Amino acid sequence: MSTHARAVTFMRKGQKYKFIGLLIFSFLLTLTLILAISPARSQTKRETTVPVREILSQIRGTTRVPIFLPSRVPFSPRVYFPTQANANGYTVSFETQPNCIANACIIGAISAQRGGQFQSPTGCSVERFKPIQLARRTSGIFIANFGCGASAYSFIEWQYQGVLYNVGIKGADEAVLSIIANSAIENGVR
Repeated sequence: MSTHARAVTFMRKGQKYKFIGLLIFSFLLTLTLILAISPARSQTKRETTVPVREILSQIRGTTRVPIFLPSRVPFSPRVYFPTQANANGYTVSFETQPNCIANACIIGAISAQRGGQFQSPTGCSVERFKPIQLARRTSGIFIANFGCGASAYSFIEWQYQGVLYNVGIKGADEAVLSIIANSAIENGVR
């Protein structure tokens, strides 16, 4: 192999290592952001009141499913609650910035889908998948870290009148998800 060919090969390897280093840096930066906003990692107990009236005014006329919403969420006070709704369901997101379009500012969501099916324990990583008991004798399922990498969410799901309800939060543990799900269930249909 000529000296020129060795230099080209070395340069390509160097670019490959730069690319891998950039991927690792991006992953660590994303992980740091997630840990910084993750409710499961919070050292202090902070809560935010959910603007239920405002959310209901946005989804009530559109959706035809029973609406369950928590009155409080265990996150810092700066949480935004954008909503989407159609006749068969709704989603209320929990975000750290208004008009969020990046994965890093999305904490999670509560959603409903008529005819929805429980998640199955598949994907890149499912640490734990188990049946649980929620408020008002509601049976549910807890799924820990469903998904891949920085996009892994933990969920609690339950059904009511043929509608699947889902609370999903990045990196949350069962206790945090239970607070939100039980608050929604205890408040009843709104």
